[in-house]
Amino acid sequence: MGKHVKDYLSEYVDGELQEETRQLVESHMEGCAECAQELRELTQLKTLFFQAYENVNIPGLEFEQSVLSKINGNAGMGFAAHRINWLFILLGGIFFLSLSAILGPVIYLVVKFATAIFKVSMSLLHALAGLVSAIPFLLEAFLFTTIIILGISFFSVRYLLKTKTIG
Repeated sequence: MGKHVKDYLSEYVDGELQEETRQLVESHMEGCAECAQELRELTQLKTLFFQAYENVNIPGLEFEQSVLSKINGNAGMGFAAHRINWLFILLGGIFFLSLSAILGPVIYLVVKFATAIFKVSMSLLHALAGLVSAIPFLLEAFLFTTIIILGISFFSVRYLLKTKTIG
């Protein structure tokens, strides 16, 4: 077998090859270190998987029965327990309503103020957009001015570096 037998190695490790193919794979691996290394790695991987599987604790029948008993225990919760749950819900509702009554005017003013700030900022943004669109070639004028300022700065720094200091 001149070609590598890597396609058959998984079946070889699992013992799923027919006798003739198994013998061809074994004879190839006697002369091919690459395929033999691949076989060692696959065998090692299979061993590690089986070791990991052995360490998994699968819950038995006791686990299922304990879950069912807890479910049935909660289902048999009495009227008093339900009354306590409703009491907490009622007290929470009363607390929320009283808090809303006390803080309601403050919350209203905060929301009103935030809305006014938002409206003013949107108006300013709209005015700025109108101003920018009204001035043609604003971006080009800005870039041209920037280039002129950079050019003047460059020549000024160059002139200052050429001058000699007295002192």
